Amino acid sequence: MTETEETECEDKFKTVFFNSPYPITLNRASDGKIIAVNPAFLTASGYREDEVIGRDPVKQGLIDRDTFRKAMDIIRKKGKIESIPMTVTGKDGSNMHILLSAIPVSFGNEPAIMTMTVDLTLQKNVEDVLRESERKFTTIFTHNPTSLAVVSAKNGVFVDVNDAFVRSTGYGREEVIGKTAKELGLYVDSDEYMRFVTSLQNWQDVHAMEITCRNKDGRTINGLMSSCFVIMKGKPYILSSFEDITARKSSEIAFQTLFKSIVGITGRDALRTIAENVCSWLHADCVMIGEISSKKETVTVLSMLLDGNEVSGFSYALPGTPCETAVKNGFCISPDNVDVIYPFTAAIAPIQIKGYMGVPLFNSLGEVFGILCVLFRDPIQYPPLNIREFLEIIAVKASADIERIQIENALLESQRKLAGAMDIADLVNWEYDVKTGFFTFDERFYAFYGTTKEQEGGIHMTPETYAREFIPHEDRDVVLEEEKKALETSDPCYQSQREHRIIRRDGEIRYIQVRIGVVKDESGRTIKTYGANLDITERKKTEESLREANRQLNLLNGITRHDILNGITIILSYLEFADMICKDPEMGEYLTKIECATKSIRNQIEFTRIYQDLGTEKPQWQDITSIISRLPVPDTVSVCTDCEGVCVYGDPMLEKVFYNLLDNALRHGERVTRIHLSRVSCGNDLVLVWEDNGTGIADEEKKQIFARGYGKNTGYGMFLAREILALTGSSITETGIRGKGARFEILVPKGFFRINPL
Repeated sequence: MTETEETECEDKFKTVFFNSPYPITLNRASDGKIIAVNPAFLTASGYREDEVIGRDPVKQGLIDRDTFRKAMDIIRKKGKIESIPMTVTGKDGSNMHILLSAIPVSFGNEPAIMTMTVDLTLQKNVEDVLRESERKFTTIFTHNPTSLAVVSAKNGVFVDVNDAFVRSTGYGREEVIGKTAKELGLYVDSDEYMRFVTSLQNWQDVHAMEITCRNKDGRTINGLMSSCFVIMKGKPYILSSFEDITARKSSEIAFQTLFKSIVGITGRDALRTIAENVCSWLHADCVMIGEISSKKETVTVLSMLLDGNEVSGFSYALPGTPCETAVKNGFCISPDNVDVIYPFTAAIAPIQIKGYMGVPLFNSLGEVFGILCVLFRDPIQYPPLNIREFLEIIAVKASADIERIQIENALLESQRKLAGAMDIADLVNWEYDVKTGFFTFDERFYAFYGTTKEQEGGIHMTPETYAREFIPHEDRDVVLEEEKKALETSDPCYQSQREHRIIRRDGEIRYIQVRIGVVKDESGRTIKTYGANLDITERKKTEESLREANRQLNLLNGITRHDILNGITIILSYLEFADMICKDPEMGEYLTKIECATKSIRNQIEFTRIYQDLGTEKPQWQDITSIISRLPVPDTVSVCTDCEGVCVYGDPMLEKVFYNLLDNALRHGERVTRIHLSRVSCGNDLVLVWEDNGTGIADEEKKQIFARGYGKNTGYGMFLAREILALTGSSITETGIRGKGARFEILVPKGFFRINPL
């Protein structure tokens, strides 16, 4: 080769060397040190030229020793290196993945090795990312708790499924891959499946479409299906996820059943609704809600749904049934062979059940008094989750409705008996609402007044209309006065009683007795009054006849008593004259005895004047404090009382009781200066205690003082007090201690006293 040709060749080499986009180095063949590098190398490695020229690449850190020796061995054996992968290190310490090519050359008349590299770092990183992505995808796909499947978009064949899919469907991977969903029979509803396929055929992603599938053993699964198209290795696939919502769906249905069974309806209608809802929820063949007899022998079915039809009048013996187990042990479930395990009675055997669920019903006292049972002709394979909790909640509602039915039946019977008793007593009731200003009357009330609710325009009536239509003008003030008292009273236990006349629609005037009570709110305001009207016409007629007879008898007694007293006065006058002129002592003694006997007769005649008035007047409420305030107490005696607000229902002569107690203390107490009246509760009764600080009464006299004629004066005072109290069921006893004062206890029975708030 001529010199010119060598120069041209060298120029070409330099041009290629310095302008190549690939990193190139020249290494001395003898020791491997770098003798030249191109700009591309400096750019790729990050070194300056003076940092690498004349340097050993191993010591410089560009390449590890083993890799360098391996490369040199290849050159010695093969004479060159063709695109072998290796890793070198840049100045910043980062690894660069390269393809290395090397050939022997001559440089400056010295053997050398020229290396050229292709940077594969980016490609390597991409590959690493792809591998990592594939690893993550595989991990996520395989271990995802949601069922995942990859299906060919071309023919619908399963390509891959994850572990969750296998668990959910019961199929093994080998049973699924290579087959279609149709071949496996996965979809229950063909319409749902076609809707799903149509969406995919239009290249539309599917998001959370509710669909029902069937697993390998035939059990249905509710789920949400989501699908999207993916490209893998240049081919289209469908990635589908299936979220199993069977439990949630079951819970939703259970909650709907619970809601429908609990809300809005009560009584027998509620029991029927519960049976229908439970039957629909559990796909049962029969649901029964029954009441158990007190001896736990019989179940009387109150609501029964069999094959969708309501059955009435059904009952069965409890012993020997799974219901007996539920009653004893609580919730009971027998999935299969119930007809074999339990010797059913003849009443239940025809249903031919295999599966059973039952839960006892408890009343408000915590006692088992009923049963809710669900019957299946086929075995129970997959009972809903939390079935016990839901049935027990529904059982609470059923229990409340059965108890309500019992209470309503008892109430109806009570109302029937009450109506009968009120008919016998000729008694009617009413109510007045303060807010609306209306009385409420029922048919019985209107019949009492000889009319009907239709004739009067309904069950509501204003007080003004009632007074105008049914009360004589002279008695209207009595009615309005009593109503005003009831509205204004502060006593929450207020009661009053008045008598007045009414006018029936046929014009007949009758007498009634009205008893009034009140209902107050939390603020103490009267919001309602209520009462009962009793026809006392016959009693009033009898009382009037009795009063007239008494009046005539009293008139006769008065005339007779007057004549007798006049005769006694004449006898006493003659006795006085006889005593004046009598000189015989023995005769004077006889005259004295005749005079005493005559005065005794006069006293007895005088007593009849007082006693004849007892019981002739109607008892009335009397304030004890007012009675005490009217007593003629001398200035030397102080009287204190703790009976403020106490009223006693007694004979109008009740005041004479306390008058006689005062008279007894002043006459026989000798040193009385203080009298104390107090009240003490005695069970449901009230005891009024009269005490003084006098000499007291001897034990042998405690009972005798109430006998007629006993005493130092007339002998009728304490006897009369006892008789006055007895007219209204009260009694009086003496319990004091001789020398410490007298103590009289007046026992007033319940209903004959009241204590008004101060």
